[in-house]
Amino acid sequence: MSKLEKRRIGNTGLDVAVGGQGGAGLAGMYTTFDPDAAEGAKRAALGVEVNSLVTAPGHGFGSSEPVVGSVLSTVDRDSFVLSTKVGRLLVDAPERERGPTTPLLRPTSDVRAPRLLA
Repeated sequence: MSKLEKRRIGNTGLDVAVGGQGGAGLAGMYTTFDPDAAEGAKRAALGVEVNSLVTAPGHGFGSSEPVVGSVLSTVDRDSFVLSTKVGRLLVDAPERERGPTTPLLRPTSDVRAPRLLA
């Protein structure tokens, strides 16, 4: 397979593949979550030199980060660039919002400096 085209991110010195891979779809955001399939997809992406990965607490209501972390813990740290969304959190949903098809967690934001710098 040919190498993917890479581009530099601003003046960071980081070169990433033109195509990246997000975590929402792999983490059950839009369909049933299958951890083995998600891990396989991440490994396959890295195998074809997709080195730009995105995850966040809101992706799959918290399922994305553990999958991405599990995969990335087994590869060379210099082989990927990981992005996330600052300040997005998952909190317990109020009792009145819960139901048979409603998540127990809901996304919220907290971008106060003390929280971000902790």
